[in-house]
Amino acid sequence: MTTKTSILESGGSNDGSDSDDLKRVKLQLKSDEECTKVMKIDDTMACEDVLIGVVTWKCCDGCAKEGFPGVFGRASRVRAWIESFLNRMCFK
Repeated sequence: MTTKTSILESGGSNDGSDSDDLKRVKLQLKSDEECTKVMKIDDTMACEDVLIGVVTWKCCDGCAKEGFPGVFGRASRVRAWIESFLNRMCFK
């Protein structure tokens, strides 16, 4: 698969410190088949796919290790839950 995308994220940095800065990362998408060659995922997870959702977990220390893709929660699998939660929220 050669599709490319990007993600926006904030949070920890590779040196372990916290950051409030929003960062943009460009990624080459992986198929679930490619992803499962190096780590175990199930149908509630996506491997750098069209989002989507929230980072679920990552391999190794730090982020973006070559050969080890990030794993994301597959938002489509929990859409009903997200919508029910949002329906109970009060936004100002």
